[in-house]
Amino acid sequence: MDAVILYDGECGLCDKTVDFVSKRDVTDRFRFASLQSDYSRRILAAKGIDPMKLDSVVLIRGDEVATRSDAVLGICQLLGAPYKILGLASIIPKSIRDCVYSFIAKNRNLFTGKGHVCEPRPVEARWKFLDEVEPKR
Repeated sequence: MDAVILYDGECGLCDKTVDFVSKRDVTDRFRFASLQSDYSRRILAAKGIDPMKLDSVVLIRGDEVATRSDAVLGICQLLGAPYKILGLASIIPKSIRDCVYSFIAKNRNLFTGKGHVCEPRPVEARWKFLDEVEPKR
């Protein structure tokens, strides 16, 4: 495991994105937890971050914490080819990237439809979700 992705567990677009990443995580680099979970609250508090003030995806790699567009680009980088090429977007100023991120976040129902219901995780993938099972030691 290289990174933990904290995501909005009440967002259909986030849920679909996590499923997308999980299915393509062939090198087993990611673990996941919803921002609403006790696990996320504990890990964020340990890093000095108020979880109540977060409104974005979070990527945690060791001591590094990335949010918004930086988190998305970091996830693409870790997924490898062909997604790694999206890392080239890092040359775009962060303020512009985060503006695009915010636009997508505010209009997320256009991508998933209103009333999206998150599907239960497949049993074979649940071990990757730190808020659903105890992490392996």
